Amino acid sequence: RLSELEKIIKDGASRNADVILSTIHSSKGLEYEKVLLIDVIDGLFPKTEMSDYSPEDELTLEEDTYFGAHPPKLPNEDELTEIEENGFLLLEELGFNRYEVSGFTKDKRCLHNQNYWYFGDYLGIGAGAHSKIKLKDITYRKANLEDPKAYMQSVENNSVKFFKVDKDSLPFEFMLNRLRIFDKVKIDEFTNTTALDFSVVEDKLHKACDKGLLVIENDSFYLTKLGRWMLNDILEMFL
Repeated sequence: RLSELEKIIKDGASRNADVILSTIHSSKGLEYEKVLLIDVIDGLFPKTEMSDYSPEDELTLEEDTYFGAHPPKLPNEDELTEIEENGFLLLEELGFNRYEVSGFTKDKRCLHNQNYWYFGDYLGIGAGAHSKIKLKDITYRKANLEDPKAYMQSVENNSVKFFKVDKDSLPFEFMLNRLRIFDKVKIDEFTNTTALDFSVVEDKLHKACDKGLLVIENDSFYLTKLGRWMLNDILEMFL
């Protein structure tokens, strides 16, 4: 597949071609009339702020390019919100259902991710993989080493161990995962997956409800439309 892609790029190198497949880096200085960027997220590339700035991930506008001479105007937060809302409306018109924060489907969900969002257990095998296991009333986690050679060595030495998750961290971890998916959250889900009593989170959920971010029913709760937008604010309540 890689050789096929290399051939496509090579054959499409002519400026006279109808479509030219190129990397962003190799297109610098080439002033195409129309450019389509694949897998780009508004506000993240290019960045809208540098609060998490580090020299290693700096994006520079080269002086000898068109963008260097004419820096693009980045959208503000209101414009980004409008872009996102328009994207959601378009997907809805095309028959896609938004079932989680960044997940859309017409009929079939991603079952692999759904296990995470429901705070289920999983065993990660391979370099950089993570695991989460609940045994009785204790939750354990493990993170494998990212370097493949170091990971293999750790397997031979059995040096990477599971660690116990502090119970005070579980309410946040549960909400971080479970509120990501928009199905109603059954109250007993929290107890079954964390081994904690629901009273631990009840007051904070009611505060979110008072702010119009959640709806609480007899045996479940779920995000309002505003709550979906303000999900981070809800999660901060559990930190």
